[in-house]
Amino acid sequence: MGSDLHAAAHVLIAAGAPMDVDGVVDYLVTTVAHKISQGVPWRKHAPETLAWVKDLGIPCALVTMSHAPIAQGLLDAVDTGTFDVVVTGDMVEKGKPDPLPYLRAAELLGVEISNCVAVEDSVTGITSALASGAKTLGIEAVSPIQPLQGLSRITSLEQITPSALDVLMRGGTVDFYTA
Repeated sequence: MGSDLHAAAHVLIAAGAPMDVDGVVDYLVTTVAHKISQGVPWRKHAPETLAWVKDLGIPCALVTMSHAPIAQGLLDAVDTGTFDVVVTGDMVEKGKPDPLPYLRAAELLGVEISNCVAVEDSVTGITSALASGAKTLGIEAVSPIQPLQGLSRITSLEQITPSALDVLMRGGTVDFYTA
């Protein structure tokens, strides 16, 4: 989860997928893009959080290792201008867990990475965001988020509040994780 699709393809091939890397990537992109076009399976409070960020005028980037056709389905499901920048897996030479995707997003936004807050739900995404120098919020999706130096943890997108962002921007961390 959260990995570059080529890395995911190697895992699937090792598990017995009867295709080469490009075939697996093409299959994943086509299948997931079609499912997303039928309706985005939003995390609870995601649309409201994105709208809140947009209303506050906070620049926002979508940094995903999904390829452009999948990301387009997400973009089609939100108001125009929700994301100021989009960085997809097929736009970067190195994907997550490398810091490059986040560094590229900050560059495109015209901001210092140290002034960015990344919200991530995978180990590879958290690793990428922390390595980039972004303030990082981990939220559980499939597996628990383990405590790490410099990592903030939330259990719900509702916990992204002005006061939580203030703590992060001042160099602190927040931890709402109780598991």
